[in-house]
Amino acid sequence: MKYLGLLLALVLTAASNPSIASSKEPFKEFLARFASEPEFRSQRIADPLSIRIGNEALSEVASEKLPAARAVALIAPLLSETVLVERGLRQRISRVSGSTMEVFQYRDEADSYLVTFRFELRGGKWFLTSFCDDSM
Repeated sequence: MKYLGLLLALVLTAASNPSIASSKEPFKEFLARFASEPEFRSQRIADPLSIRIGNEALSEVASEKLPAARAVALIAPLLSETVLVERGLRQRISRVSGSTMEVFQYRDEADSYLVTFRFELRGGKWFLTSFCDDSM
């Protein structure tokens, strides 16, 4: 019982202390940097990275885990909002869980561009953990 009280006190202290409570990286800020800064992007790709490429309706799908250094050359970059607009693409961001976010970039009413990036929060920082390209 003594330890339960101590644990509760620690949790309440962390929740009320702004420097502790806000120790996780804001996703929107991370995403902007990930899309625009190649060096930052290369530091925030999980090793190994899970990759899935191909559209099951048209061809065989390739799924594998690759070292981050090799994966960077194979995956489409996350496009910034400006580039999305220039190319007529859209973006949808979804929270999968408290520590997982998905970013889906696509072309409306077409299968020519369907790319999904999955990010996970690890140690207070976001990392790309999975990439899927279902484009035709």
